Amino acid sequence: MTDATSLANNLERPISPIIDARVVSERTSQCAFFGVSAVLFAASAAVAEANGPKAGRAVLDAIDSRGASGY
Repeated sequence: MTDATSLANNLERPISPIIDARVVSERTSQCAFFGVSAVLFAASAAVAEANGPKAGRAVLDAIDSRGASGY
């Protein structure tokens, strides 16, 4: 092992655990976000299914009756 390699390895050691912790934290946050998004999507799909197609049609009709501006 050369002196340059030894120096590089010694400089990277303290930083590596910090970077690893950040990567783990970011992955955990992303997994939580996508998990919550999936649950909300499933819940909204279940509510839409329970209300049937007429509920969705009523919402679209209400939007159409107000026109494109919404006012």
